[in-house]
Amino acid sequence: MMGKMSIDIEGVIKNKSIISHYQPIVSVLKGEIVGFEALSRGRCLDNKDHIISPNQLFLEAHRMSRAVELDRLCRDLSLKCYCEFYRYNEAVIGQSLLFVNIDISIIDKGIVGSGYLAQSVSSLALKPQNIVLEILESQVQDIEALKRFVTIHREKGFLIALDDVGSGYSNLDRIPMLKPDIIKIDKGLIDGLDGEFYKQEVFRSLSRLAKKLGSLVVAEGIETLEQAIAALELGADMLQGYYFSRPQEDIKELYLPTTMQIEQTGEAFRKAMMKKLRSKRIEYETYDFIVTQVIDGLESTDEDKFDDILREFTQVFLNLECMYILNAQGVQVSSTIFAEQRITEHHNHVYKAALKGTDHSIKRYYLALSTGQNKYITDSYVSLASGNLCVTISTGFTGLKAEKYILCVDLYPQRYT
Repeated sequence: MMGKMSIDIEGVIKNKSIISHYQPIVSVLKGEIVGFEALSRGRCLDNKDHIISPNQLFLEAHRMSRAVELDRLCRDLSLKCYCEFYRYNEAVIGQSLLFVNIDISIIDKGIVGSGYLAQSVSSLALKPQNIVLEILESQVQDIEALKRFVTIHREKGFLIALDDVGSGYSNLDRIPMLKPDIIKIDKGLIDGLDGEFYKQEVFRSLSRLAKKLGSLVVAEGIETLEQAIAALELGADMLQGYYFSRPQEDIKELYLPTTMQIEQTGEAFRKAMMKKLRSKRIEYETYDFIVTQVIDGLESTDEDKFDDILREFTQVFLNLECMYILNAQGVQVSSTIFAEQRITEHHNHVYKAALKGTDHSIKRYYLALSTGQNKYITDSYVSLASGNLCVTISTGFTGLKAEKYILCVDLYPQRYT
């Protein structure tokens, strides 16, 4: 690396002393390489063994007011090298995408309608539909210029990707505003994704947002098999990172090893999902068993004895937090009975168990049954009774005197590894 060595940015641009590396972007579900991200590095003029990182290059280019020239040079060389590979290997790679980064200074300086990029692509006989323009939108100050840039290039056929989505400075309101074809989720969310619950939930939410807007999701910075499996399970359409391949100059050299890694990852993902699905089936069978046992006891008992029946069963099932019963109108007719080992005191007044007479008629687990369902299982949520993460199972049953009731059972959700 360059370290503190000075950079002759004028010389780099004049001599086109730039090398293009490519990193594959893969679809494990399709079993193929979808495209490649072009990444530019500089080569020191007086020492060819020294490589200048992109950050150093563009910092110096901005300092010397040559960012636009450097950005165009990097893209031109990336397109030219890719074009040579594409023409030679079109039968192999098909309609693969080339992801190219757009220096945000071009957008903020209002250089959005020159047609330079479209002309460069056309001169190489490449199709704009195969070129993805990556924008680090969080650094763009001129929102109107950003919108114009996206509109102009989308009309020409280019695809638009927002980079580093989910990072600390990402402006999430710009995702629905720009409706990108692709969002690339920041590698900061990927680090620890297989083990950190809050990162999983953020990733899942971003994936759902993307799907609702018609965008595809790329998970960047994949370095382990576990991260790859977690990202796929949480909604990623494509993956990118050192786990599949480091950036290389020669696309042909990385093609076969990456393809083999995709195949191995697909098999590992299949096994992991089968294991989780089996565990989920066992979990639901356990839920059914608990509910059936409790209802068997309740159906032959008067309403004034419901608390006793619930108290008896809360001592039997270890993953059960509490139970309570509603009438047909959604009003609670029993106490909220906790398993003794689950009773905790909260200083926060938000968390307190519902009492007899509480109206649950706007709760999802009541509304589902009021529409005709006989059983409903919620997603995991934080219980307002305890502050713990739980799922609620609601099931209808008929009491001793033919009254209609709903049994609600709060259980701790399974975590799978």
